[in-house]
Formats: sequence, structure tokens, C-alpha cells
Amino acid sequence: MEKKCPRCGTLQEGLTECELCGLVFDEFEGPNAPGTRRSSKLKYILVLGILLFASAAVFWPRGEPHALKGNIVAKIQWVTDYREGLSLARETGRPAMVFFTASWCAS
Repeated sequence: MEKKCPRCGTLQEGLTECELCGLVFDEFEGPNAPGTRRSSKLKYILVLGILLFASAAVFWPRGEPHALKGNIVAKIQWVTDYREGLSLARETGRPAMVFFTASWCAS
């Protein structure tokens, strides 16, 4: 069977190696050809990327966030005395939120 060398283009009869340039023909034929493996890996990576993008698009939250049911602010018992609030926070083991303002404050 006559084979054409992909590197130098000479025709070789029944050989697996080019006599002129020394290239092995079997590497460039069949399923293990250099371009074949690379393209199949590229296909797998491309399919994986499309699946990842599609699953992210399906599970991505849409629209406005859901509001909490009821009026949470109305259920909070505000303490206006600083020292009383700190002692209550220590007793319950919860953090204290301090809201303060001043007449010179821009907000």
C-alpha cells in the first residue's frame, strides 16, 4: 500500500517510516492521530461548559427577592436606654445594635 508522507510529501511503498525525513506514518493515521485526540478533548470540554452554563441558568434566582412575611420591625422591642440595652444583650448573649445620630450628621 502506497502512503504519502504528511511532512515531505514523498510516496512510500509498504513502509511505516518515511525514508527521506524519518517520520513514522502510523502516528498520523487512525483514531490516535494527533488532531483527533485534541479535538475530542475539546468537544468534551465544550459540552461540559455548555452543561455548566445551562445548569447555572436554570438555578439562577430570577425576579425580585421574596419579602419576609409579616412586619419584622414591629416585632423588635427597641430599648432606648444605652446601659439597659447593653445589659440586656449580655444577659441574652446576643449582639447589641446601636443606632445613633447627631444634628451635625449629613444623613
